[in-house]
Amino acid sequence: MDEGSGEGRESSVEMDWLLYQLDRGERLDLADRRTLADKIRRDRKAATPKLTQARLAELSGVALRAIKHMEAAGGTPQTSTLLALTRGIRKHHEEHARMAPEEGQPDPVQMFADVVIPMYRALTPRRRAEALRKVIMPLLTEQLSEENE
Repeated sequence: MDEGSGEGRESSVEMDWLLYQLDRGERLDLADRRTLADKIRRDRKAATPKLTQARLAELSGVALRAIKHMEAAGGTPQTSTLLALTRGIRKHHEEHARMAPEEGQPDPVQMFADVVIPMYRALTPRRRAEALRKVIMPLLTEQLSEENE
């Protein structure tokens, strides 16, 4: 799937939404857990520098045997295991992000928008207003005061 296409972006946003739900402690259904397990499998194999199953086990605190089973047999881990694996992959990327060059990196503003906009749209109108008051307005005020200095 082409990452630049609308379909690729939609899939990425859906995955970010699943990860957001996971971070909030929500339980995922079997289909969502399978989707996330597939993403974790792909992300580990595509990681640069290489992320071995053993290193992911160290970073995530998940047993190496469980990771091997998920990847080889297509097992579907529990929500808590998926969260731990996702955090392990994030740690790996954070460890190496400090060393990564700026060129060729994804646009952080677009990544922010891709994650925040679906979350915002999922809110009720009342919660949207609250989000604007608590998040956007303070950021705008801070930005304007910095520009006026």
